[in-house]
Amino acid sequence: MPTQIAFISNDPYHIEAIRQVLAAEGIGLHVVEGSARPHEWLQGRQVDAILVDLDLPAATALIEEAVARLPQVPLVVVAEPRHLTDLQQAMLAGAAAFVTLPLVPQQLQAILQRVTGAGPSSRVSRRQGRIIVVAGLKGGVGRSTIAVNLAVALAQRPEFAAGPPVVLTEVHQGLSDLALLLNAHPTHTVANMATELHLDADLVGGHLFVHSSGVRLLAAPTSVSQLVDIPPTVWRAILDVLAQIAAVVVVDTAAHADAILAEALALADDILVVSGPEITAVRGAVALIESLKQETGIGARVHLILNRAGAAGGIGPNAIAEHFKLKVEAALIDDPALTILAANQGIPFVLSHRRALLSRQIERLAAQLVAEMKPETASGKAEPAPRRWSGPGRRQRQAPLERLQPTASVGGPSGHVP
Repeated sequence: MPTQIAFISNDPYHIEAIRQVLAAEGIGLHVVEGSARPHEWLQGRQVDAILVDLDLPAATALIEEAVARLPQVPLVVVAEPRHLTDLQQAMLAGAAAFVTLPLVPQQLQAILQRVTGAGPSSRVSRRQGRIIVVAGLKGGVGRSTIAVNLAVALAQRPEFAAGPPVVLTEVHQGLSDLALLLNAHPTHTVANMATELHLDADLVGGHLFVHSSGVRLLAAPTSVSQLVDIPPTVWRAILDVLAQIAAVVVVDTAAHADAILAEALALADDILVVSGPEITAVRGAVALIESLKQETGIGARVHLILNRAGAAGGIGPNAIAEHFKLKVEAALIDDPALTILAANQGIPFVLSHRRALLSRQIERLAAQLVAEMKPETASGKAEPAPRRWSGPGRRQRQAPLERLQPTASVGGPSGHVP
């Protein structure tokens, strides 16, 4: 029997847009218009998923009631970008996912396949790898430099010498910094997967560039002509598949808060919040950590990393602990000569200058992250270790949207400053 979808909406334009997309896929649509209690209409009908228009009056209350009365039916929110604040409440009310307007057909199809279990995209294997997200709401703090060197340090460890690889990727809509920092020239980038509806291990694995260090790289576009708008749902699917084929996935992110960063944070097992020694960077890091503490959908371990520690006039780890009551888990020294040389040569400093203090600090950070994993996880055999800051909620792994707002100024491109 074809998939059956119910759409609760009073907007004829939204209804027609949904109808056209579903009809092209042979999916049946039941429209519920003007009903104050749509769950009563749905009670006697067999539907595989419910779409709810966030333009409806009291949409959040409607979602809560529908989820409570029909818990076996996944519910997806249809929202315009201006509703992003309300969308957080809709997700907390029990929505399984959301799709934004104007409608992108591939996005809606991928979401419906995921929540209903229909189609090839639902046949995913068991996740084996940990996702480490390197984040920070300030440009130039060194997220990309840390991500590259951390991934290489992990790949050099004996725990990952055999078995699934260490994968390095970047989750943002801009140009690739990681390819530059590794002097890599990948044939394929994430842009090649922007319109793929059925991502699997073979497809995603075929896009990985094998670096001489052993790291597998899935790069962002390397030229402006390759830039495409990739929906958050596609990013989520890419990370899910990478976690199936890798022992560890190290994720570089952008310096601004958006739905793409939210997806990466929601899927993370460890989040490295990177700050520089200047007050704007510290403010952004503290704001991000406080936001993560409040999000019920975040189950990751959160680590505050102070980069360029010891820089003249900079804020040190003791001052951060005293004023913000936050522990700096790793303070990476300020070594501009080494980091600039490594960036310009395209050789990570953990390879070119293994004995440098900064390299040894990155290696200690890698060892700390591995130690926090269950022993079997490093060989791809066990689930991630128990999580920190995992609060109660109707559904886990929800992407934070409302509280995740940019609070620090955004500087230049990431990765070229340590």
